[in-house]
Amino acid sequence: TRRSSDLGGFRDFDQRWEFWQTATFANFVQNNIGRSRKRPTDEDWQGGAACFQEYLDELHPEFVLALGAELWPQLPKSHFRSDCEPVQLQSEDMPSFVYRHSGGHAFVFGIDHPMAYGWSYAKWTPWVQAALKSAVSFHTTPQRI
Repeated sequence: TRRSSDLGGFRDFDQRWEFWQTATFANFVQNNIGRSRKRPTDEDWQGGAACFQEYLDELHPEFVLALGAELWPQLPKSHFRSDCEPVQLQSEDMPSFVYRHSGGHAFVFGIDHPMAYGWSYAKWTPWVQAALKSAVSFHTTPQRI
């Protein structure tokens, strides 16, 4: 079991292989929108929202990293979602959500998409590390959701 202080940062090949044996990837937008830099339509976002809870119920994630500033406001607002304490890093904070699913709860945190202009590991790695620590705390502390 890894400590929360071990989360994030560069890993060697074996550590990355181990991680991907316990992780999954899914596109929120369910159809090919064509060339890069083309923005999803409202219908594209709605299709993703319709499938999101199905993903959670099937995969039972404890942590979801939502990639894309445009994705964050598109996440479904349903009776499955609760606001969570914001993730804090130094004097800043960013929102997080918790979704109930058939296997428990998923702690959801969003960052800019790695393809976004100006994206950098230096900026976002500390945020992901802070979010992972918050998720570990959420899952190891009794909650009232």
